[in-house]
Amino acid sequence: MMLVELNKLCKYIDQFSFAALNVGMIFFASRFLDNTQAAKYIIINSYSSFSLVVIVSLVISPFWVFSVERVTQGYHYKLSLYLTIFISFISATLLSILMFIREQDWKYSLLIFGLSMCYPLYDFLRRSLYIVKKDFISAILSALLLLVSMLSYCLMYFCGVREAGNYLSVLIFIMSFISLMIILINNKNYHSNHVEPELKKILLEYWTIGKWSAASMLCFWVITQGSFIYLEKIIDNEQLVFTRLALSLGGIIAIYFSAVENKLMPEIREIIYSGDSKQLTSRWRSYFKNGLIVSFTCTLFVVLFYMIFFDINQYQLSIILLMCFYQSISGVFKFSSFHLKAKKLHRSVFFCNFISVIIVILFYMVVGTGNSFSLPLIILANGMVSSLLYGYFLHINRGV
Repeated sequence: MMLVELNKLCKYIDQFSFAALNVGMIFFASRFLDNTQAAKYIIINSYSSFSLVVIVSLVISPFWVFSVERVTQGYHYKLSLYLTIFISFISATLLSILMFIREQDWKYSLLIFGLSMCYPLYDFLRRSLYIVKKDFISAILSALLLLVSMLSYCLMYFCGVREAGNYLSVLIFIMSFISLMIILINNKNYHSNHVEPELKKILLEYWTIGKWSAASMLCFWVITQGSFIYLEKIIDNEQLVFTRLALSLGGIIAIYFSAVENKLMPEIREIIYSGDSKQLTSRWRSYFKNGLIVSFTCTLFVVLFYMIFFDINQYQLSIILLMCFYQSISGVFKFSSFHLKAKKLHRSVFFCNFISVIIVILFYMVVGTGNSFSLPLIILANGMVSSLLYGYFLHINRGV
């Protein structure tokens, strides 16, 4: 029992450290670099996050399903590792070319290529340690990645480094080194049993599992990260930088809901199979109540933290509140999304996100870019619309 609880704690430490890496680096860039360099840091991060979204859906999700069987565990690890490298390479190449066409800057194109390779590779590798019961190592390495990156950034700043590219280069190096360490560790833990299923069949099964999830996450990426890329040349740097900072700070709310989702999804599946509608309603009420409490507490913490340690004006406070409200709305009303996934209605989840993207684009055409809150309002609108659509699609599929 104690070992199970320790493994859970290690997973939370690992997830928190990986999430805090992104939040912390964005916080550092927005507070200690000038707006121009901070904007570059944020845009490069936004580009590279595309690869992460694709790998999580098309590789990591199917890998979780197939790695349960110990006989083929080693085979699926190697296949998933190769797929991660291959897909990330294609994605990184396309993104870096796109960046070069837009900016005519080969240096930042190379940085996008490096991050687009490193982020998804590290995410896959750290999760692969869960399968072989190495949660403790995963937690240690993610915490190490966070700590070394923070210390490196602070040291560079005190040495007078002010260019975003230099910081990103160091992050790529550290992440690559730790990824290599995990590969070496996994070589000792994933053993091939000389069982090689038909490759074409396996790839088709990977695609069947991941396609709707990938489509849904790409819709989400278009409105969040994609909005930063599209509006980079249109809105002022202050709005872009501070919206990204506020979104990251509000991300502590999202971390809570992600942790709850990992625990709640298997429970919802069991309840659906048992047909106990009263227990499902009880779970929803508990989730809703706890979500509201955590959202309010985290929002209060973020606002007070920023007000105490930094100068904040009314405009910046408004953006922080909007982004915390977005994270809260998206999380509190996501139970319907969990319910749809538990019913294996991943296509319905995609349609919710796709319709939301269309509605938000139309909303953007009405709001325009003259509004000093255009970017946070676009992101908030997507959270509200998609939440409503999850509830609607769950209602029309209630008999499924």
